[in-house]
Amino acid sequence: MLSGIDVTLAPARLARISGSVVDADGKPVTGGVLMLMQTNGGGFFTGASAGQIKPDGTFTIVNVAPGEYVLRVMGGPGFPGPGSGAAESISANVTVAGDDINGLRVTGVRASTVTGRIILPQAGSNAIRPSSIQLVTVSAQVTPIMNGGVGGGRVADDLSFTLKVEPGHQFIRLGQTQDLMLKAVRVNGEDVTDSGIVFRPNEDVGGVEVEVTTQHSELSGTVSDARGQVAKDYSVVVFSRDPRRWTTASRYFGGGRPDQDGRFKVRNLPPGDYYAIALDYVEPGSDTDPEFLERIRGRATEFSLNEGQVRALDLKLLSTP
Repeated sequence: MLSGIDVTLAPARLARISGSVVDADGKPVTGGVLMLMQTNGGGFFTGASAGQIKPDGTFTIVNVAPGEYVLRVMGGPGFPGPGSGAAESISANVTVAGDDINGLRVTGVRASTVTGRIILPQAGSNAIRPSSIQLVTVSAQVTPIMNGGVGGGRVADDLSFTLKVEPGHQFIRLGQTQDLMLKAVRVNGEDVTDSGIVFRPNEDVGGVEVEVTTQHSELSGTVSDARGQVAKDYSVVVFSRDPRRWTTASRYFGGGRPDQDGRFKVRNLPPGDYYAIALDYVEPGSDTDPEFLERIRGRATEFSLNEGQVRALDLKLLSTP
């Protein structure tokens, strides 16, 4: 039992945010849901609240603690939210310091249009139906609500695609495509797979190549407890050995839970050098938090993966720091 710990609570004034929402033409958005999502400043979101947009386009959100926020229309006429490929999006960054914010005008911006081609692997490409390939974009600022990507698009029979993309820093990724794995994204020959693309409103971006592969990587194994027995309750965290890849939209994260036999499996990691660690508990969202990863990296097991490699790795169960 811990004793002798003093906790000092400092009062914080809760603010009120009010204003109006208009589309890219300056017309009021006549209803919908406005999400206020708090960020820790590094692109990771830590909480959210919601407000209703009134028929005249105005809104009020109360009891907002000091912090950095993203204000975003998640539903309403013409703005169905992420994943829809909508022609416009509406969001704004807001800093709350304790004082009320009045008269905030949140304005829509038109989506960018991306055109390009899918590059299939030479072997086995005849068995791949282009219509089964789905592309999405993932924002550099990933929220729990936006985690599935935005601006989903399908691929035509000639392997061409057109994708509506929300302005800002975005990453092109594969959607729910079971038999394929993303290999590279190039714009006019430049590799932007992990650097992403910064899109401007109403911009047309062509010359995009999305290369896919059927060579899936796989990491699997078991976890043993302090008595040397196979553990049945744990979480495996896999992350890049390069801290520069510890970003919200990184491909270099993975995780797994045990099946009924106590085995874990992590698929579709890109080639690279990784850490893996098995912990008794992982708080949701912390497995991609740079501060948490820095704390656990010293106890993690190092390994490397090549393209399409299937690798076994057995781990020891550790307590979460």
